[in-house]
Amino acid sequence: MFPNWESSPARDEYDSYAPQLLSMLYSNKPLSEIADRLETLRTNTMGLPRRRQRDEAIASQLLQLKLAKTVDHASSE
Repeated sequence: MFPNWESSPARDEYDSYAPQLLSMLYSNKPLSEIADRLETLRTNTMGLPRRRQRDEAIASQLLQLKLAKTVDHASSE
């Protein structure tokens, strides 16, 4: 069963991370810096264990989404 994010107290916490990550993406920060930020959020802010490979995989996915969005935008002009 999936958690109900609409009523989760963590929802507001996660919402605060998005602008930080979007800023990094649109500032063309490298994967390693984005993964570093995800790692800091995971370990320092949330108190969760290190999972560097997962943070790098998520950073890679975010960069791919940004690239796909950029390509979509360019092709629609």
